Amino acid sequence: MSSAHIDTLARDNLPPVEQQPLFVFNLPELQFAAQLNCAYALLHRHILEGNGSRICIRAAGLSWTYADLQDKANRIANVLVKDMGVVPGNRVLLHAPNNVMMVACWFAAIKVGTIAVAIMPLLRAKELTPVIDKAQIRHALCDFHLAVELQNAAQQCPVLQTICYFNDESVDGLDARMARHSGVFVNANTASDETCIIAFTSGTTDIPKATMHFHRDVMAICACWPRHTLKPKADDVFIGSPPLAFTFGLGGLVLFTAHTSYRALASQGQVLRSSKLRRCISAGEALRVATHALWREATGKVVPSYLAQVVDDAGNPVPVGTVGKQARTDDMIVSSGYNIAGPEVEEALLLHPAVAECAVIGVADKERGQIVRAFVTLRAGHEGNDAMVKALQDFVKNTIAPYKYSRAITFISMLPCTQTGKSQRFRLRERVRFVSPNACPIHPKEPP
Repeated sequence: MSSAHIDTLARDNLPPVEQQPLFVFNLPELQFAAQLNCAYALLHRHILEGNGSRICIRAAGLSWTYADLQDKANRIANVLVKDMGVVPGNRVLLHAPNNVMMVACWFAAIKVGTIAVAIMPLLRAKELTPVIDKAQIRHALCDFHLAVELQNAAQQCPVLQTICYFNDESVDGLDARMARHSGVFVNANTASDETCIIAFTSGTTDIPKATMHFHRDVMAICACWPRHTLKPKADDVFIGSPPLAFTFGLGGLVLFTAHTSYRALASQGQVLRSSKLRRCISAGEALRVATHALWREATGKVVPSYLAQVVDDAGNPVPVGTVGKQARTDDMIVSSGYNIAGPEVEEALLLHPAVAECAVIGVADKERGQIVRAFVTLRAGHEGNDAMVKALQDFVKNTIAPYKYSRAITFISMLPCTQTGKSQRFRLRERVRFVSPNACPIHPKEPP
């Protein structure tokens, strides 16, 4: 395979081949050419096949055809290369809520042969900084409405050289630059096993983990699950709630949403039954039995080309009937489809001058699946009351992404710890059923 990447950071940081997953491309539709740019297969191919005039994206007050999207993506690609000096293999940060320009920017980044790094729109500068540093991101395309947090992060990240804003009315904005460039662009001739996406996961610490996805990976996802399980029709309209920075949102948007949204939608059953809704997809968190029952009874199936099995800690298959670990056993909290790392919320709380110690856990919640609950020990001179609860919640919302804040805060005199000083969160989980979901006062003699 011939590499198109001039900037080789991604390939240089892949683990040795023997430590990489074993990919078995044994279906006819998974026989990819050595050179593959997924933007061609997902967009340009439709135009060559005569579908350029078909509606591709609908949004409030506008609709784009495949030809429109191709034109916008090509113009942005020219801006990236000719104005911003982007070369294949560079990482390009994409920071925006779900809108049509975010989609066009994603395709532009792929066309150029760069690596798209899409990030959640609610992230603060504190969370953007490690992403920029770890991926060594030199260039960014950002919605103008999110400029402040990215600019604050850029001050801490000298590696970030250029930022271009869209939905920006200035002469230097991406929209004006696009008008000055051609709608023609020749896609980079990337190899099928070159990285085109770096997706940052929510780890169990505040340090995000980067996962690399190749062009062939994107196409494999499109070739297997939709064709064999979703079975879309040409006139289907795809809608959804997850952010495009979430790979689930990027990959689908067919009312692709999380458990929480489905629970709310279930009450609209009569309306839904009279609509044209055909299929609903859920991800981000487990679709709970009660919610599932509200919709329909069904059995999960393994998607063709995927192998599902229960394994032991060494990765070896276990006998049929063995119960596996049905959820994360780390400190990850899944609330309304968002992955929230408990230690990250703890760090944010500890930045508040009133907080001496804290520990964060996830507790079951009927509507959100889980909520973030914090146990806080205050410094002398501070009172654990409703005003303090609100102060801490507002502080966290302004420090990290707002959806990560603690919806419940309990004030205690001392955290349960091991002899080495590590928080015993399991003891906090055990006592959750005995405390109010709201703030409670400090009880000096209360056992931890």
